Amino acid sequence: MTRNLRSRIFDHWPAMFAQAKIMDSHAGFSGAIVERIEVGGQHFALRGWPKESLPAARLLGLHQFQRFLFERGFTQVSVPVPTIDGRSLVQHEKRFWQMEPWMPGKADFLKHPSDEKLKAVMHLLARLHIASTQFVASQESALWFSVSPSAPSPALVERIQILERWSGTNPETLHRSIQQKLIPEKIKDRLCEILSLYLSHAEKVHSELREMADHQFSLQPCLRDLWSEHVLWTANQVTGLIDFGACRIENPMIDLSRLLGSYFIDDSESYQKAIGWYDEIRSVSTSERKLFSVLDRSQRLLAGMTWIDRLVLTAHPLNDWSAVENRLDEILPRLRVM
Repeated sequence: MTRNLRSRIFDHWPAMFAQAKIMDSHAGFSGAIVERIEVGGQHFALRGWPKESLPAARLLGLHQFQRFLFERGFTQVSVPVPTIDGRSLVQHEKRFWQMEPWMPGKADFLKHPSDEKLKAVMHLLARLHIASTQFVASQESALWFSVSPSAPSPALVERIQILERWSGTNPETLHRSIQQKLIPEKIKDRLCEILSLYLSHAEKVHSELREMADHQFSLQPCLRDLWSEHVLWTANQVTGLIDFGACRIENPMIDLSRLLGSYFIDDSESYQKAIGWYDEIRSVSTSERKLFSVLDRSQRLLAGMTWIDRLVLTAHPLNDWSAVENRLDEILPRLRVM
């Protein structure tokens, strides 16, 4: 980001931000921009949403939900800093921008795992999910953040649709497309293995999803992209839950399946231990336990196909192939043990 552009963006916030020092900058796979800035000894995150971003009504509803959680004691959740005129979101050069406190801690569970940490995050999630059922969305954001006592899981419906779209693609043609792409050979090798494993398991997972698709579950705002990199730790305490961009209505099992799937390759004992700790605070029904399993397996199956779509079919621009390789190396071990 140019200094001039940054200065014009900072103009929307109180004058102290004009003195901001840029500590580091990160561009995500989605096209989002996050800059860590220091102002008067405090650290903030300037977030630029992707240019083809979520609707403003959804982002503003998300900010309302974050504020709701923070006011109920969930200090692990950041709340956007108001602009000079009291807004939480501004638009500049085809992007929405927001400013929020930089959350403390490191995403180090995989480096330093422990039962104490696992129990802490499960108890926190359970309390957060209970609190979320009391959130009352505005009329403009109710589509994404309402609460329903009984409805089908949106994730199941969406994943069925994704599988059915992939079923219309010729595997041999897709394999040739991977080989013909101007991408590193080691990336091609991983994508070809992902495709092969996907074809081996797609029919069974599709059947599992369809079997559950009409079941009724309690729905509420959930984070939906809660994985290892989005939970920050200070010692054995969660001090940050970050990147709420995927947040919207779903059953809480979406958060458990996403997080535990990022912590463990195939460890049913750890899964059951974690769900047991969650159940100490928020009861998990038999149907939710089955939903957890179906969400976990379908997430394993489709995670790699997202990268085939991104790198091969839509040619998403990327410049950090080592980061892509690392992400694929996180996906493949879970696929291999399905």
